[in-house]
Amino acid sequence: MKTALALIVLCTLMGCQTAMQPLYFNESTQLDSEVLAPLQLHPKTLHHDLRIDLMIDDGLVSFKKPHHPLGFDLGNGLFVDINDNLFFRLDRMMEIGEQEDYLIKYTQQEKGRVFFKRRVDDQICEEWPEEDEVTYADCKQQHHDKDVSKVFVKGELLYEVSRRSDEIHYRNADKKNTNRSTVEKINDSRYVIHKPGNQQIVQHHQDMITISGKIMLHKNPESRMLSIYTIELGDCKLLYHLQKGKNKVIIRDANFRGYLIERTANTLKVFKDGELDYELERIS
Repeated sequence: MKTALALIVLCTLMGCQTAMQPLYFNESTQLDSEVLAPLQLHPKTLHHDLRIDLMIDDGLVSFKKPHHPLGFDLGNGLFVDINDNLFFRLDRMMEIGEQEDYLIKYTQQEKGRVFFKRRVDDQICEEWPEEDEVTYADCKQQHHDKDVSKVFVKGELLYEVSRRSDEIHYRNADKKNTNRSTVEKINDSRYVIHKPGNQQIVQHHQDMITISGKIMLHKNPESRMLSIYTIELGDCKLLYHLQKGKNKVIIRDANFRGYLIERTANTLKVFKDGELDYELERIS
């Protein structure tokens, strides 16, 4: 724990010089920050992709690790999967329930592209209308049976997640069983991720969460800001600060670039580096 506390001090000193500077984007130079919720560490399966990618872990190879359905809710809309990919959950900001149906229209500002994300019962789809009035859809079907959830694409098993006592087991459709993972609960604040060939530790201590020795979240109890750092060889680098206001969330880096998310009624506007990136409208 001494090492963790030393990292907090180091990372705080590295990030403190940016805390009071004006925001980069013009859309919201003023934010009446609200008190953030406490950090949390709750294992979770996330089957949809109503989210913003904040960190995609490249690991030691040149290609990005894919999104994984198994991970942890961290509080304040943040989620990390067991591949160390960090997200901000847009469904939480839109107040969509875990089992609630929805139809959301996405409009990409730069390309003028429109597509839809839909959930009906246990089916989650992404749909693209084309000029010939044909709609192309990519759908996943979920089946739940007690402690086992299975996800299918076009009738073929994609993966399954099962709960057994203090363990959550994941396996995909690979018949060679080369892609199996387990999240083991040690206690309420410490988990071990077992993957073929390695283990990773995720732990929560007071106002800090460390993830696989690569990511650290720190919520200063005396401020209304949450800081996210990457850790490499004992050194930390500020990735983002997160602040919340009334119907707004700001996620910015040390250069004041990042995301402003604004909610009005059934609409979310996502600005990136000061420019409108895309808009989500909940139709139903």
